[in-house]
Amino acid sequence: MQKDSEVVMTIQATVNEVIAMNALITQYLRASQGDTDIHRLLRQF
Repeated sequence: MQKDSEVVMTIQATVNEVIAMNALITQYLRASQGDTDIHRLLRQF
């Protein structure tokens, strides 16, 4: 049972990372400024 919950936690963390990355990509694609916007987004890390 312990291993199952660890797997679920890992999957959930991966899903959250994908959602966060998708949000960043969406912000970038919506931006009309191009390079300056991607640099601003990358500085958040």
